[in-house]
Amino acid sequence: MVPALYRVRRTRRETYDTFTFELDPPDGSRGFAFAPGQFNMLYAFGVGEVPISISGSPERPKSLIHTVRNVGAVSRALSQAKPGEVVGVRGPFGAGWPVAEAVGGDVVIVAGGLGLSLAWNLPAGPAVVVAAAVLFALAAGLSAVRASA
Repeated sequence: MVPALYRVRRTRRETYDTFTFELDPPDGSRGFAFAPGQFNMLYAFGVGEVPISISGSPERPKSLIHTVRNVGAVSRALSQAKPGEVVGVRGPFGAGWPVAEAVGGDVVIVAGGLGLSLAWNLPAGPAVVVAAAVLFALAAGLSAVRASA
């Protein structure tokens, strides 16, 4: 599968080593369908590619969102992409989560690190969203403490 060329719309720094960026599909197309829990291969031209979970909403496929931790050469190159620059995207890959089967049931989501960003786009009750927000804030705070040590 050849990477599709997506343009960086916006980049937002989350913590000292983590950023979220929104990508626009090529030529104004509608993007592609994906499910929570799936991932894409993101390609930084001249550097390589890495598997990154999709952290955007499946209900808004035109806005492809990924949250990335800057830990290597490819993620570092992606973190430096400016609005208007091009990133390669292959995917989606993975089976996704069976969200439709869980609706109306009791569900506990356990996630850590960047997996928490996926929880924001699940059809869940307020308790799950509050728990995810608290855990994300704690994780961000711990990362900031490690960075200053």
